[in-house]
This record gives sequence, C-alpha cells and structure tokens, in this order.
Amino acid sequence: MPQAVLHILVPLVLAALFKDWYESKKGKGTFPLHYVLIAGLAGLIPDIDIIAFWILYFFGFSLLEVHRTFAYTIFVPLIFLALALAFKNARIKQIRKHKLKLSVIFLMIAFGAFVHL
Repeated sequence: MPQAVLHILVPLVLAALFKDWYESKKGKGTFPLHYVLIAGLAGLIPDIDIIAFWILYFFGFSLLEVHRTFAYTIFVPLIFLALALAFKNARIKQIRKHKLKLSVIFLMIAFGAFVHL
C-alpha cells in the first residue's frame, strides 16, 4: 500500500465490518468502536522502522537497509497475539471504564499489524 492513509483505512474498514457482524450476532454495544480505531492505528506499526531509520541515518544507513526489515515480519503480530493471550484475564480500571479489555486491545493491534503485512 503506497499511501500511509491506506495503512490505517484497510484495517479500520475490516475491523468495522467485523464489528457489524459481531454485533448482529451478540447484540448492540458488545464491541466498542474504540477497538476499530485501535486496529486502524495499529496498521502503522510495521512502519515504525522509519523512526529507526531517522536515527540510523546518522550512522550511514540508507532507507533501503532499514525499512521493511525487522518490523515487517510475522513476529510483530505474533508478539501482540501472545500479549493478548497473556492478558486474557487482566482487569484495569481505566480501561474497564470504557468497557475495553486489554486482551482484545492487543488482539486488535495484532490484527492491524497483520493486515499491513
């Protein structure tokens, strides 16, 4: 995807479609819209290596040597998937105020990063 906005829009639209399908099965309000936003923003996670390039540029690295290397692997979504499984029963008050679960947040981040790949 050549445009950065598409890195956000594609997972955002896919998560919104999943939200509509899920709420048609389980009922309204069971899948907060915050999750859709998190999935959309997580679509930018593999491009985090651009920040690494800004730092490594001063040490003689080019963009081609840094971009699409360590962040463009399947391990990034798998790390967030493992965090989702690890925090399956975690309850944090600030997140619960918005009726969000930490495990689903990590799952949405994994989804967004995976869609980017």
